Amino acid sequence: MKKICLVLAIMLTLGISVNAEEGYTPGVNSYTNSMTNGVKTVIIYKGSDSNAVSSEDIYYIEQTDEVGGFSNLEMLLKRDAPAGEYTMAVEGGATAKFTISDAHAYVSGGTEVEFLDAQLQSDSTDYSVAFGIRTSVLFENASLTMVIGDKAYTTDLIGENSIIEWRNTEVYTDEDGKAMFAVQINNVPAGNISTNEDGTVIPNFKLYTK
Repeated sequence: MKKICLVLAIMLTLGISVNAEEGYTPGVNSYTNSMTNGVKTVIIYKGSDSNAVSSEDIYYIEQTDEVGGFSNLEMLLKRDAPAGEYTMAVEGGATAKFTISDAHAYVSGGTEVEFLDAQLQSDSTDYSVAFGIRTSVLFENASLTMVIGDKAYTTDLIGENSIIEWRNTEVYTDEDGKAMFAVQINNVPAGNISTNEDGTVIPNFKLYTK
């Protein structure tokens, strides 16, 4: 993992928004799928064989009495769902499958760090990528994890075992009293960057804190 520069400063949001894709979101430990729209019963279980499902295999189940059924349902799985294949089933027998990788399982229950911006570095083909963190408490055992594909790379957020370089010790807080941090990752190769249809660039990796 590239060396990380963590700066205690206020970062301005640059109007970039990324729509959440359907699928498993590890930091939130949730799953979304448009197949749930209009149905009244949803279940998520570990594995692919419905005939072998036990109560321990069920990670989400929900019903609604609403006439129109569910709409834009975000299904929160049980904490620390292990790596493996999962099946979502709705009334009528339709199913969808998704996989929680080892990396996703590792950061389950963590908090995804907000992506702010990515800019091409001057006289270089590499990028600088900025993220923002808001937190009420900075624990001594706090960690920062980078997830690239199915791989997770973790460092202590503070302390002698951290690879993070701290610049500036002045703490800024928001209106709720939460400390605000900016994470800047330099020298990110262009292969780890994607471009949206509107021309904005986003990293092909995510950061999580625990």
